[in-house]
Amino acid sequence: MISPHFQSIFFPDEPPIIDLLLDKGDKDATYSIDYTITDYFGKSVGKGMVDYTNPRGRRCWARVKLSFDDENPIGWFETLFTVRDAGGKVVATLVSDIAIVPPLNPNAPIDDSYFGVSDFFGSGGSAPPLTAVTVLPVKRLGAKWVRLMVGWQQMQDGPNSPVDWRMMDQIVNSAVNAQIRVLPMMGLCPEWAVDSPETVKEIMQNERGDNGKALRIWAFRPQKDYWERFLSEAVTRYKDRISYWEVWNEPNASSYWQDGDPTTYGDFFAESYTVIKEADPHAIPVMGGISGVKASWLKELGKTPAGPLIDIVNVHPYRPPASPPEKGSPESSPGYGRNTLVNDLNAAKRMMAHFPPTLSGKPRELWAGEAGYNTLPGFPPPLHKAVSEKEMAKLLVRTMVLAHSAGAKKFFWWRLIDTYGAGMGLLRNPSGHFQPKPGYAAYAVLERMIGQASGPGKRMPDESGNVYAIVFQRPQGPVWVVWGIEDGMTWNVDAPQGIRLTNMMGMSEYQSAQDGRVSIEVSTDPVYIEFLNEKDTPSVDRLP
Repeated sequence: MISPHFQSIFFPDEPPIIDLLLDKGDKDATYSIDYTITDYFGKSVGKGMVDYTNPRGRRCWARVKLSFDDENPIGWFETLFTVRDAGGKVVATLVSDIAIVPPLNPNAPIDDSYFGVSDFFGSGGSAPPLTAVTVLPVKRLGAKWVRLMVGWQQMQDGPNSPVDWRMMDQIVNSAVNAQIRVLPMMGLCPEWAVDSPETVKEIMQNERGDNGKALRIWAFRPQKDYWERFLSEAVTRYKDRISYWEVWNEPNASSYWQDGDPTTYGDFFAESYTVIKEADPHAIPVMGGISGVKASWLKELGKTPAGPLIDIVNVHPYRPPASPPEKGSPESSPGYGRNTLVNDLNAAKRMMAHFPPTLSGKPRELWAGEAGYNTLPGFPPPLHKAVSEKEMAKLLVRTMVLAHSAGAKKFFWWRLIDTYGAGMGLLRNPSGHFQPKPGYAAYAVLERMIGQASGPGKRMPDESGNVYAIVFQRPQGPVWVVWGIEDGMTWNVDAPQGIRLTNMMGMSEYQSAQDGRVSIEVSTDPVYIEFLNEKDTPSVDRLP
């Protein structure tokens, strides 16, 4: 087996070492361990062999330092290990995946960063707690924000019991010490705190299974006094470390907010806004991210008392694989892929324009508080039909780039780590030894390439509509993110001095011009283009 630790993510200056746990054998038994390394594109990029002697005759760790053909490998890699005994008999084979990601940019913004990741981080669900160790893959990913699903129902046993803040203290301190900002999603109501226990009892009697287990109790509105005391205590406790507080999760969905009604949620948000501001006048309450991009729901929310209090409109732009972000599908539901991602987000912004002016006087922002794709076959929701891990990586980059171009200020990928029932993480679950998927490397490269972008990316016009070229302005010069809606396409770029082309996994090469142009193979795998002479960069109002 592979070492079940967060030790499979490396920077280029670190030796890529994998720990293998070998089952017990005879004392002083000798084994040979052969390995071959394959990159994201299926190319063989390294191989080697090491000999290992078991000194004790019991289970032991063997350390293998991987050797690559390239001196500076970058990207996601799959390594096949074959273990043989002294007689040459194969006694084990196993596969290990690693990511070697570009160094962090010390000049990348933190507070204003676009890049976040959302998970329970130990406050609920099956994800391991965020600690000084487990925060490292978040840090190396380049995520500057974590959205924390706060499990109130796991933190307080009753109205007269103290809140157990130990886990949240650990999570918040681990993030802050790593210079990562925290957005707590406050919600998940305990059964004892529901606002109308008799109504809940009646509903639950109809929804209980044979074992009597209550379903979705956290979807009920909490009793005002209990909720406000919990919320105030949280904001007061962390006001020196947390500036943003999200009020509930997916209030347009009955699975999280009993009736999914914008009017009742608007009243609830307005009450919560007052509590947060009284505890910390500088704090910014964030609207609970809605499931999908439901412009009509947002329109009604803007008419409630919450309208002028909302500085941040928060959506969860999930889409089924049949509706990639570049195009919609008539078979998908409105707000969940019926239209293109950009059109959905533009519809949300049009509704935002009808909200009353913000009480704070600040411009209202659009955030994507959750979105992602599932890689585990058998995960029930049709919305999350499984894609391959490599397809997930492509969709991640294209989705995040297009959301950025539509004006989203932050994007939180859901999730960091797979659960045992869903494969939406960038890292596999404990049975997969927390190894990175290709999407982890793709996210890290994207952050390094556009993390310092000023303003939203802007799409270059393309008459065919088959090529997407989004240009981002950065202090170090513009970068284009380019892909096609199908594979096997060729795109010609005016670049007399040539270009630097970086693939989705972070490997770069220089391409020279022929007759003043560079011919690029375009596919559904995005690439990054930087012009060697910035004067060659076409303006965004004409085709390359």
